[in-house]
Amino acid sequence: IAERQRALAAQPTHVIVCETTGAPWKADHYRHTFAAIRAKAAATMPSLHDVTDQDLRDTGITLCRIAGLTIDETCARTLQSRRRVLDLWDQAYGEIGPEIANAGADRLDAY
Repeated sequence: IAERQRALAAQPTHVIVCETTGAPWKADHYRHTFAAIRAKAAATMPSLHDVTDQDLRDTGITLCRIAGLTIDETCARTLQSRRRVLDLWDQAYGEIGPEIANAGADRLDAY
């Protein structure tokens, strides 16, 4: 992400840049875009009507863990700090399910 951002004409510091237009994202634009996408999704799955982007980011961290990504790989994909990823794993997603256990067994066997 950082490499792609450096290639843009605008050099963000604390700004999220739309990679398709190069223009800075504005909070209200993001909010409205997310709400429109959520409403469309909720039309077929009503349980999504109050989902937030934080819910999606936390779910992304969970999926990264199940997929076997390392802490650093998870941080790179979710743009979260190591502390945040570890805290989420400990607080809400600390259960080690069969996917993680089996992946660990496979790595150990390969070693």
